[in-house]
Amino acid sequence: MIIVLNYMSQNLKNIFKKLDDYSPSHELKVKILQSIKTQEKKSIKAKIMLTYAGFASSIALLIFAVVSFGQAFLQSEFWSLLSLSASDAGTVMKYGGDYIFSLMETFPVMMSILFLIPIFIFFISLDSYFRLNNSNHYNHI
Repeated sequence: MIIVLNYMSQNLKNIFKKLDDYSPSHELKVKILQSIKTQEKKSIKAKIMLTYAGFASSIALLIFAVVSFGQAFLQSEFWSLLSLSASDAGTVMKYGGDYIFSLMETFPVMMSILFLIPIFIFFISLDSYFRLNNSNHYNHI
């Protein structure tokens, strides 16, 4: 058993001494590293293009939401009750708790969500853009 281990140890030493014979040429190393760098750049460019698509879609969705639901949002009872605070502040202060509950009951939640979704998509795209932009320029971090 000891003879076999000693023989294997000698073989390993010889293999590591001859390792330079098995290593690829310098040109091959350069080509491989250039290929990896090219693929990374392509990947980052594709992700940036996807981010730009996120920007464009969020702006288009926001415009669609404003055009489609803006008028209904402004004509909801919530805005009527809210305008009451400017015209009849004394009554609003007298019945403050009931007034706030009435405001919460009439708040157009679904329309607010439809306005917030494009803004949320915009912020996700913005975060992605800054992450990709930083990873593209500052590889040492």
